[in-house]
Amino acid sequence: MITFIDIITNYYNSDYIKDRAILTTKNIDVEDINQQILKKILDAEKFEYFSANLVEDNNQVDRRLYSTEFLYLLTPSGMLPYRLVLKKDVPVILLYNFDPFKRLYNSTRLMIKNCYKLVLDTKIITGVNKEKRIFIPRLRLTSADSDFPFQFVRRQFPMRLSFAIKLTKHKAKEFQL
Repeated sequence: MITFIDIITNYYNSDYIKDRAILTTKNIDVEDINQQILKKILDAEKFEYFSANLVEDNNQVDRRLYSTEFLYLLTPSGMLPYRLVLKKDVPVILLYNFDPFKRLYNSTRLMIKNCYKLVLDTKIITGVNKEKRIFIPRLRLTSADSDFPFQFVRRQFPMRLSFAIKLTKHKAKEFQL
């Protein structure tokens, strides 16, 4: 496991962050650790982004049956959480292949430089495009979960904090474990 020393005084330093992460096997632990560290960063303004959710019914389901509050509670496999909390200069990880031509793949680590209503200004901190600035818009994602009697659509930024990361074979190789 790779851990942080003095994270509160070094979280904004991309050279410090790029090779460090707390690795765990469960998404719930990743979220908990990320939120605990984010709360300790007191000097940065907090930005909250809530997803836009909808039901695509194709004339088979009455959309009025599914309230906004109910849709917020859903996080099917492969779907982003409805609430994303960020601060400037914190590390994030892309959760989708955002732009293969610019080598912005799932697991690319970025640093938040500015937060706006419709886009996030980020700096790439890993890979061949390290140090490049890139604007990330919200993406429209459709759930592949067939347990729902409808097609669930969520629009959200395709990332999460990356102080802690879920361990996968790809990430184990990246962190040389």
